[in-house]
Amino acid sequence: MSLNAIVFSFDRAAQLELLLRSLRENVAEYSEIAISVLFKATHAEFEAAYDEVSQLHPEVEFANESDPREIPLKSQILRLLDRRPRDHFAFFVDDDVIIEPFSLADAEFARLASPEILSLSLRLHPGVWHCQPTGATSRPPIMGSNHVWNLERRKAFGSFWPYKRWRRLSKFPKGDWSCRFSLDGNVYDYERFRAHFDAFEGFDHVTEIEPTMNRHRAWASKLTCYARPRLVNLAMNRVDVRHEYPCAELSAEDMNAEFRKGFRLDYEHLRGRRFRACHLLEEPVWIAGGRL
Repeated sequence: MSLNAIVFSFDRAAQLELLLRSLRENVAEYSEIAISVLFKATHAEFEAAYDEVSQLHPEVEFANESDPREIPLKSQILRLLDRRPRDHFAFFVDDDVIIEPFSLADAEFARLASPEILSLSLRLHPGVWHCQPTGATSRPPIMGSNHVWNLERRKAFGSFWPYKRWRRLSKFPKGDWSCRFSLDGNVYDYERFRAHFDAFEGFDHVTEIEPTMNRHRAWASKLTCYARPRLVNLAMNRVDVRHEYPCAELSAEDMNAEFRKGFRLDYEHLRGRRFRACHLLEEPVWIAGGRL
C-alpha cells in the first residue's frame, strides 16, 4: 500500500519541519509516500525558513500557494493530488505531529478497502472526550472492538425531536467525532476521494475546504480509528485571523526566529500518552538542530 499526502502550511516552517520529521521517523513505508507541501509565506524570513525545510527534506515537493484569483486553489490542490497517485490520500496541516509509529500495512488501513468505510482517522481514539476548538464535551460514539462508528442519520426517525433524543441516548457522534472530512490526518481511498473532491466548484481559502466538504454527503458513512492516537494537533499559535479557536498565542515570528537559529521542535515528550482532545495547547520544546 502507498499514500499521497498534501500538507498545508502558512508562516509555520518550524511546525512543518516537525511534522515532516515525525512522518519520516514513524511511518514504516515513508519512502513510498508522495508528500507535497502547499505553503504561503508573508515575508522574506518565513520564505527563508521554508527554503531551509525543503533542503532538510528533499524528498518532499514544495509549492508556493498562488493567489486564488490567478490560479484557483482547487486547481493547485488537484495538481499535487495527481502528481503521484497512490492507494490512499490524506491532508495534513503544519501543526500536526505524528507521535506513534504505524504502517500502511496495518489492519486499520486495510479497512479502507471496504465500500462502507469513508476514512481512517489518525488522531481520534476512544480516549477523546473533549472538542478543544469549541470547548464542548465530545464523548466517543458507540463503536465495536474494531473501532468503527457510523455517521448516518437513522431513517426511522421522520421528525426532529425523536431523532434528537435518539442522538443523545445513542451517543451519536458530535464534535471531532462527527467530522467526515478533516485536514488533520484523515486517510481516504485515493480514487474515491479524488472523484469526490473534483465534484466541488472550488475554494478561495484553505480553511473553507473542511467545512465545505463536511456539508455534503460522502460515498460512505462509517469511519475508523486506532485504539491509541497516531497524531495530535499542537495549537501553539494563530496564523489565520479568520478563526478564533483557543491556542497558546505564541508569535509566529518568534518561533520562526528560533528555527532560523538552528533550533528544532521536539515531540518525544508526547510519545506514549493518551489525550482527551485532538488539539493540545502546548508550549514549544526546542532542541538543538545538531541532535536530530
